[in-house]
Amino acid sequence: MSQPPQWSADGRWWWDGQRWIPAAPPTRKPSRGWGLAAVLLVGGFSLLAGIGGAIAWVVFSLLGGVACAGANQTGADPSLARDCASYTTGVLWSGAIALLSGLVFVGTLTAAIIGALARRRR
Repeated sequence: MSQPPQWSADGRWWWDGQRWIPAAPPTRKPSRGWGLAAVLLVGGFSLLAGIGGAIAWVVFSLLGGVACAGANQTGADPSLARDCASYTTGVLWSGAIALLSGLVFVGTLTAAIIGALARRRR
């Protein structure tokens, strides 16, 4: 009965009983590519949300500017001040959504580039 092969300390060689034989490099399983798909999906959605947020910001700014133009005049309807506050809130929220979406898009794009560079080095 023969003994099982003895591996070297670094794992690159094994002893067959007579001589050291180089070990085959470990095989890697091919990746399914879900990492890249996830990055592209998140990046795409965040880009669309950013564009939508930017458009909403512009629209709210224009509408708010028109609606609030007479709010500070004497004798203005009090409901106009409420509408002005509503438009201001809309402008702030749509700007925040656009900014956050832009940050997410830049983050996913950076992750995709770093991942691609890391795979290229292998």
